[in-house]
Order: sequence, then structure tokens, then C-alpha cells
Amino acid sequence: MAVALLLIPVARSTFQAGTPKATPAAHTAALSIASPAEGSVLGGNVVQLFVEAAAATAFFAFADRNPPAPGTTMREGRGAVRSTEPLVAIGGLARGRHRITVVIADEAGVRANELTDSVTVTTTGPATLIATAAARSVEGDPWPISVEVSGIEIVPANGDTSGVTGHLHFLIDAPLPAPGAPIPLDADNVVHTTETTVPLAGLEAGEHHVWIVVGDGSHRPLSPYVADEVFVTVTP
Repeated sequence: MAVALLLIPVARSTFQAGTPKATPAAHTAALSIASPAEGSVLGGNVVQLFVEAAAATAFFAFADRNPPAPGTTMREGRGAVRSTEPLVAIGGLARGRHRITVVIADEAGVRANELTDSVTVTTTGPATLIATAAARSVEGDPWPISVEVSGIEIVPANGDTSGVTGHLHFLIDAPLPAPGAPIPLDADNVVHTTETTVPLAGLEAGEHHVWIVVGDGSHRPLSPYVADEVFVTVTP
């Protein structure tokens, strides 16, 4: 049985350094998805979008669903993510074809205008990770996250970098690690484990975001990524 873990959340960011792919998708006015290209086939189960826009405060990306109308307050959740940086990552996608749409948001998460752009991609796995958790919790209570992993064997970190084994990393209010970058072993907001149900404790009241990333035996994210993300509102 997993033990509740005391965590100290840090400021959230969704930016990850990287270089966009070359071929842009069709775009509208001052908002466009520069990469991936329309029709791209991607391994793993995470799609990263490089978005170009003029003077945008934030972006919302929606996977396999239409965004709400301008003036609507948007909230993060399964298949709906926010970023204040031009690189937007959506995790937990099943193998298959996905249509991802991006819109512009203001500081409060309200859709700012009618600008939109979309791209269709296919994710191929072969490994996948799906995480589930309650959307709300109470401050001081453990908040369990459950994970289902397929296509890879979950084992303790043992130095294996073959990509056929790995273990789980829970990153609280932290960005998706850059490709090949080591995941910190001593950070208060990072949990390394082979447990597939982990109750997090110590989350302060407010909005929180957790990446669950499969890392190899050297604590580096698998390439391509096998990861998902969950969101929670913690009330006092």
C-alpha cells in the first residue's frame, strides 16, 4: 500500500525548451500551430505543440473536442490544458488519431477572441499511461492518483535505459521535463515510485497540476514521452 507523501508545491510552468518542427499547419490570422505538421505520426502518448500568436497572454489547447465560445471561462482538465508559453503539451492520449485545437485566453482563462487553429496527429505508443484522480480535494486530506500503464514494465530504477522498463515520476506544479534531462531526485515536489496508486498530501488550497511521467533506470523521461497529467482544485 502506498504511503501518503508530504509535498511542497512550487510555482507552475508549462514551458519546455525545444525546437519546433518545420512544416506549419494551416492557420488563421494571428494564431497558428507551427508544429507538429498536419498529419504527423508521433510515438508515445504526449503531443507537444509550438504555437505562434501576436501578443497572446495564454493559450488553451483542446484534444478531440471543440473549444467554448469567446468570452467563456475555460478550465483545465482531461484533454484541455493551458500554457502561458508557446510550447503546449497534452498528455495521456490513447493510440490513434487526434484533432487538437488551440485558442487564445486572457489571464483569467477566458477565451479572448475567435482566433483558432487545429492540427490532426496520430499517436502510436506503443507504451501508454493514463492517470485518474478526483477533480477536487480538501486541504490536509490525501489526494490519490491512480495510474494504468501498458506496453512497458514498471520496475525500480536499475540503470536500464533500453526503454522497455521504467518507473513513475509524479511532478507537482512542475513542467514536463525536457527530453533527455534528468528528473530531480531530491526535489520536494517530485515523487519517484513503482506504485500505481499514490496519495499526495500537503497540497495547499488552490489549483494544482501534476505530470506523471515514465522515466528510465537513470531517471530520464522515456523518448518518446509516456506521460499523463491530472488537475485538482484544493479547498480550505
